[in-house]
Amino acid sequence: MRIKRLKVENFRNLEKLDIKFSDGVNIIYGNNAQGKTNIIEAIYIFSFGRSFRANRDIELLKFDEEYFLSNIEIMKKDRELDMDFGFDKLSNKKMIKVNGVIQKKISDIIGKLNVVVFKPEDIKIVTDAPSVRRKYIDYLISSISKGYLENITKYKKVLEERNNLLKEIKVKLKGNRVLEKDDEDFLDVYDKLLSKLNCEIYNERKRVIEKLNNYIYGIHLKLTESYINNEKLHIKYVSNVEEDIQKMYNDLMKSRLNDINKGYTSFGIHRDDYIISINSLDVSIYGSQGQKKSSIISLKLSELKVIEEVIGEKPVLLLDDYMSELDERRRLKFLDIIEDIQIIITTTHKISIDGKENTYFYVDNGKIEREKNG
Repeated sequence: MRIKRLKVENFRNLEKLDIKFSDGVNIIYGNNAQGKTNIIEAIYIFSFGRSFRANRDIELLKFDEEYFLSNIEIMKKDRELDMDFGFDKLSNKKMIKVNGVIQKKISDIIGKLNVVVFKPEDIKIVTDAPSVRRKYIDYLISSISKGYLENITKYKKVLEERNNLLKEIKVKLKGNRVLEKDDEDFLDVYDKLLSKLNCEIYNERKRVIEKLNNYIYGIHLKLTESYINNEKLHIKYVSNVEEDIQKMYNDLMKSRLNDINKGYTSFGIHRDDYIISINSLDVSIYGSQGQKKSSIISLKLSELKVIEEVIGEKPVLLLDDYMSELDERRRLKFLDIIEDIQIIITTTHKISIDGKENTYFYVDNGKIEREKNG
């Protein structure tokens, strides 16, 4: 998979941009706060239909402008794609097209462009709450499975509706009212739906975690050269979900009174976690800063391998100021692991990637210039 061209208008500080990328290594360099990460963000939007930094589209709009437009040309193994993404401030609406055809839902573009993004804040996947790890895994699986994306969207909707009903019932019971049959019937409907969705999502998460584990140990050994210590990096999937739908339904029934008292659903895949460990020790607790960094790099490189395995082609690699996170030895090991892949790097200094075709772009105040000798 290759990105051939990116055109942007009124996106953050990028007034007008037209970049033709090479198939090898594309190095975008310049001082801080000049727009380098904005370029990575503009690419990422075509992968997931949203930013990895902003919650609202209006935040992506250049100051004092009424709209933004972006266009990307992608070469896949079996076809070319021309995609448009825009936002209008007045109507507060998105516009998404694929090969000139308007897409009805944001989810329609997910999976069209597969990218793996490395950014300094990825360390939070190890150090922060389980919700951060769940979000990461959900994004990964959604990018390679339309069915999973549909299931996780349904699950969140049904879970919200069940939680709202639990809160209503809790208030009723506090007023010394009995549980009404209609409320029980609604809970039965929600529990049957959640049982099925829990099992399907659980099995898909389990399958992808197994795939990640097939790669992560070897990648970590190569990256850290820890053959002597034999550091075994592993992801453990922790869940209270049953694989059997009927058992899952029974568990939800057993927890119903407890859930009413709490006012929320205490059982299900929304409580899952993924423990990243080295030699069975939780990296978030016992790992050094260096081990946390190498664990994340190994995880993201494994993500790249899993995507390639599932879709049959390599995704595009986006490195947002990430080379500064690596020492020279790990940088060389990192680059040795990735082969025959398009890379787009942002950095404050002009760097050279040995053994790769390097194309240079200089960014200054939202304007970009491709170097003639690049």
